[in-house]
Amino acid sequence: MMFLARKQRLSSGARRQSGVTLIEALVTFVILSV
Repeated sequence: MMFLARKQRLSSGARRQSGVTLIEALVTFVILSV
């Protein structure tokens, strides 16, 4: 659930960097896992 909320936040900046969004999402997921 939290990951979804974070993903939506990243989507806001996705308009500027579409490719970075996936990387940011992965990084965020890893940080949350730790």
